[in-house]
Amino acid sequence: MKVTDLLNNTSKVHPPNLSILSCDVVPDPRACITVKGMNAILMPAWCSRDLAVIKVELPEEGGGSRKVVVASAYFPCDSQDPPPSAEAQRLIQHCQETRLALIIGCDANSHHTAWGCPDINSRGEALLESLASSNLVILNRGSRPTFRSAGRETIIDLTLCSQEISHAIRVWRVSQEPSLSDHNQIHFAWSTNVQEEEPYRNPRRTDWALYRESLNWHLEGYTPSIKNREDCEEAAAIIRTEIMQAYKASCLTVTPKARGRGMPWWT
Repeated sequence: MKVTDLLNNTSKVHPPNLSILSCDVVPDPRACITVKGMNAILMPAWCSRDLAVIKVELPEEGGGSRKVVVASAYFPCDSQDPPPSAEAQRLIQHCQETRLALIIGCDANSHHTAWGCPDINSRGEALLESLASSNLVILNRGSRPTFRSAGRETIIDLTLCSQEISHAIRVWRVSQEPSLSDHNQIHFAWSTNVQEEEPYRNPRRTDWALYRESLNWHLEGYTPSIKNREDCEEAAAIIRTEIMQAYKASCLTVTPKARGRGMPWWT
């Protein structure tokens, strides 16, 4: 789903209690952060078309809290410059100089075996070299693809964080839940104690009769007028959202027994 679909459509496309934060001075942002159930401050001075940045406070062991910068970045594959982008590099340097902890979720469009890809390209080499000179670590684990399209699959979505908070980020995984995108969701948890499992949905336990009933009820009578590409994309966004809502209603989350105090994240 395009970021502009999320920003421009009504609450029928995204839940009203979900905040979508992105650069508000560009007409077509390609990076955003969704926030639910926590306070987040947008950092507009660091945002751009391909970078969304917020600041949050996360719990620390002992009852305190820590300010953490969270960013969503897109490194376009057709860029003349190797990744990371100039604006991402400036953010990384700023956080290092001011000793702010940083978490970045990025569509890197880069290949390297360091994050599980079976191959290496020049973009991957450039990105790894840049990361090696920073205080960021790669959280990716395993070799499950984060991207699937037209019969091919690879790992181009990375989760990066400052070295000093890497111990608090647990249970990193590529979700198998439907994402309605060619990119899979990435889940992890912030935990200041022992490891904690995150609630999840098991597609095999879906009540498909309820799914069909819910989908039919929400889309009954919906006949979009398609006159141009924008109309088509908007209609597709609405249908995708209703499919996801029907799936969530018919496939309830399973909550494993907690083994510590933590906070779930996804990207």
